[in-house]
Amino acid sequence: MKSITIIFLFVFLFMQVLVAQNENQQKIDSLKHQLAIAAHDSLKVPLLLKLGKLSDVGEKMDYYKTAIAISERINNKYLLIEALNDAATAYNFLGDISTALEYFNRALIVAESTKDSLTIADLLNNLAFMYNGQGDSDAAMDYNH
Repeated sequence: MKSITIIFLFVFLFMQVLVAQNENQQKIDSLKHQLAIAAHDSLKVPLLLKLGKLSDVGEKMDYYKTAIAISERINNKYLLIEALNDAATAYNFLGDISTALEYFNRALIVAESTKDSLTIADLLNNLAFMYNGQGDSDAAMDYNH
């Protein structure tokens, strides 16, 4: 009886994983369709960022880099900050700390030009967290005002 219960639980969990993967793929397919028909670049960037969050590592960075390029081209600082921050977070997750720091710093420079104090504070916190994670508490304190 115990082995039947374990088998049932394993099959149930496996089915849940398959359902979740299918739902994720449906979201990705829907976002790709919306991206294909988006009339304006300002509508494409949020879709690219959502796709980046849902995609695997290989595609994720392509979506973020495209979002950054479009945001720069249309001169939308708020979308650019979000795209740079998302890319930095992804690079951090991949263990590419120097590139993550570069993107966080780029986002901070843009945020400072907008004088958006909440966004600036979030980015300073991200940078402090990154430096603290590297064991550089002095640099972390520099960003943690």
